[in-house]
Amino acid sequence: PATPGPAARLAAERIAAVIGCTAFDAGPDRSPFVVEFRVGVAELMPGESAAAVLERASADLHAARAA
Repeated sequence: PATPGPAARLAAERIAAVIGCTAFDAGPDRSPFVVEFRVGVAELMPGESAAAVLERASADLHAARAA
């Protein structure tokens, strides 16, 4: 909250990098696993409703998946 888009994107990319290179314990007699995922940031624009920003973020996510 209250973070400009570029700073939020940088934070999200840092989190993704740490998670992406972390091997998680899967329990006894199981191999550790690594998580692969994408992150994104949606910035609420002045006058925009929460529903509108979520709709825009959802559309961006679907476009990224299709690429």
